[in-house]
Amino acid sequence: MRHEVIQMEVKELLNGEGRPEVVERFHEKTLHIHGTFTATLQVQGVVGAHDEWTDIGSAISAPSIVAVPLAVTRLRIKTTAYTNGTPVAHLGGFDSRTD
Repeated sequence: MRHEVIQMEVKELLNGEGRPEVVERFHEKTLHIHGTFTATLQVQGVVGAHDEWTDIGSAISAPSIVAVPLAVTRLRIKTTAYTNGTPVAHLGGFDSRTD
């Protein structure tokens, strides 16, 4: 297995939906939210090819680490409240390929 990191897009505006990332190749997925910000973020995922986004866990308003379920195939971050600062999100995962 090989470790990879993807920087997730986080919009700095109310109800901003970050660009979805295809994450199905990762066997294990962990999202790291960090930075200095006053905002509320909601991690959302999809299983399969449809576009019915579902919240993963509780809303985030401070730096956090979130485990992402294995079955999630696409992932995005929605900003549900924003005052200031720059929230940053990185998804780390282990792909299922062998080196």
